[in-house]
Amino acid sequence: MRMLIQISITLITNMNQAQSDLLKTIQHDMGVDFVEFALSRVENINFGEGKTNPLLCACHQIVLNPDVITLLVKGGADVNVKWYGSTPLLFLAKKGALELVKLVLEHGADPHVANNQGFDVMHHARDSCVPEMIEFARELVSNKKEVMLQKENDELRARVEKLEKAMAALGDLKDVLCTGEEPNVDCGCSEDA
Repeated sequence: MRMLIQISITLITNMNQAQSDLLKTIQHDMGVDFVEFALSRVENINFGEGKTNPLLCACHQIVLNPDVITLLVKGGADVNVKWYGSTPLLFLAKKGALELVKLVLEHGADPHVANNQGFDVMHHARDSCVPEMIEFARELVSNKKEVMLQKENDELRARVEKLEKAMAALGDLKDVLCTGEEPNVDCGCSEDA
């Protein structure tokens, strides 16, 4: 029993060491080869919170390493992981890293997210002072409005269809009541039962 506990503790320690090694290779910008090696030793890429999450750590660096971020994203990192409400998308937009913003969006990043202060991708893009990033964010925001309007239109259409069916049913009921005829409706019941 004591041996089993010792093995479990060793495995946990090794996993934590592997996670720590991965974060250190990212934080010290040791290059994609070292990160790839450290990543191979980690069972789950989506560990940690805040700056201890590999992708958030990579996106929060002063100088971004696009190869490392690409490796993490393509390796299955959660592109919607949050730190104080901010996601990799928001950190990358703030740094004006347009190609990396497009990469995380292609891998499922939520373009409509806002951090805990209510700042969205447009706000962070403006902070970057990169005209291409600002224009791209403006398009994302306008697409958001279009999507919301389309959703509202679809909901209204569905309501109108329901109302039209209800009106038709009321018209049929009126005809039945006025003529005194039995309605021609199959309720699924049989008189034989």
